[in-house]
Amino acid sequence: MKKKLLLSLCLLFSTVEFLSAGGIQAYFAYSAFAKNGKSPFIETYFTIAGNSVKYVSTGNGIYQGKVEVVLVLKQGDAIKFADKYTLLSPGTSDSLNGKDFIDQQRIPLAAGEYVLEFALKDLNSTDTTVRHSEKISISFPEDKISISDISFSESYSATVNQSVFSKSGYDMVPFPSDFFSENMNKLIFYSEVYNSNKSLPQGEAFLVNYFVEDADNLELAGGLRKFVKVTPKDVIVVFNELPIDHLKSGNYNLVVEARDKENKLLAVTKKYFQRSNPNVEDVLTTSNLSTLDVATTFVSNITNSEEIKDHIQSTFPISTQLEKNFARNQLNFSDLKMMQQYFYSFWKKRNEINPEEAWLKYYAEVKKANKEYGTSIIKGYATDRGRVYLQYGAPNTVTATRNEPSSYPYEIWHYYVIQGTEINRRQSDKRFVFMNADLIGADYQLIHSTAYGEVKDDRWQLRLQGRNEQYIDLDQQDGRDHFGNRANELFNAPR
Repeated sequence: MKKKLLLSLCLLFSTVEFLSAGGIQAYFAYSAFAKNGKSPFIETYFTIAGNSVKYVSTGNGIYQGKVEVVLVLKQGDAIKFADKYTLLSPGTSDSLNGKDFIDQQRIPLAAGEYVLEFALKDLNSTDTTVRHSEKISISFPEDKISISDISFSESYSATVNQSVFSKSGYDMVPFPSDFFSENMNKLIFYSEVYNSNKSLPQGEAFLVNYFVEDADNLELAGGLRKFVKVTPKDVIVVFNELPIDHLKSGNYNLVVEARDKENKLLAVTKKYFQRSNPNVEDVLTTSNLSTLDVATTFVSNITNSEEIKDHIQSTFPISTQLEKNFARNQLNFSDLKMMQQYFYSFWKKRNEINPEEAWLKYYAEVKKANKEYGTSIIKGYATDRGRVYLQYGAPNTVTATRNEPSSYPYEIWHYYVIQGTEINRRQSDKRFVFMNADLIGADYQLIHSTAYGEVKDDRWQLRLQGRNEQYIDLDQQDGRDHFGNRANELFNAPR
């Protein structure tokens, strides 16, 4: 959750992480709330991918997975909360096809800044423990209006017996991902408005709006907007759902805001999510682009066919597959006007108000990639390092090893967080390994990554040592312990 306070506006963003290490895979998210609008607490949500843990027999043909959770909250060196518990999967008769299982905790916390740390360990496996750490901030002032985080739910039902999943008369199954696939047609969400009676006169009605906005241009998306008129009190529950079956693929924010009778914004909270909906994609055709007038736009100044071809190719690292397929077809035909129309449409889609600004900002990064990663025959944006740089941004750390005995030159890039793209969800603590097998050039190939959707090769260390070694044991993954070999150390502890 990243919090920004501007006068009386409280803008909250809660995070969603896709985590993996070894076999175990999990989603984690948290939301901050305040009991009765006064006593802050956070809810933590885990979903463990059922097919990513190992199952052992409990007898009678039933198998079960066990995940150890260690959760700690710190302020400086002081531990404010710590818990260690075992999360059990549902029992299954199929040890190779377990169901996902969830966990939710509620932790009272005083207002302030914290570091949240946790570790997940498959107790039935020797795989690496998943670890995560991030800063969080909690503040719900008791003397003025504010809004809690937004939590997503997979489903809900009326409460019969109170549990940790119960809230405002409903049992809510948490949905700790920010990725909504094409088979998900509803956006179910929960939030709370606090202390409106401290900011508004008693009995004076005000509006609580909730809507979906495009995360890039902050404009209303899909016509998804509703509101409710309410009167001030300590806590106002905002629990509803929006249909997203016609919401096209893209990056969005769900927004909950409070406005007074003069339409003045009193408080707002947002939650990012990503939608994949290929059945409602924008259709790219020459006919629907041919009507686009680019004569007075920035692309009218690009009159050299080779120049605009190069510009179009430089967008591939951030293009959808649909865009890449269409662009390659246009590059083959070399129709200058159609290439101009496509290029303008590409950037207008990303910044409706100022597409030229979006292009120039990206082009500045392309120039950096060309300078840093290009070779005498390959533009930097077309190399693996250039593509990763443009797609995910600059890594937080780069470890470059040029002269390690028995290994090809290699680089290990480490990202604290990489943002979601068409196929990559928001993830934390991800690594990329690049290798230069040519030795004399500067074209490093991506041979392994822990990021979702990227190339994965558990034998990457063997490939690094392929300069002098030949390995025929297909079960072997780690390279030999050569003098000076630090690849595994640098991978596990980037610096």
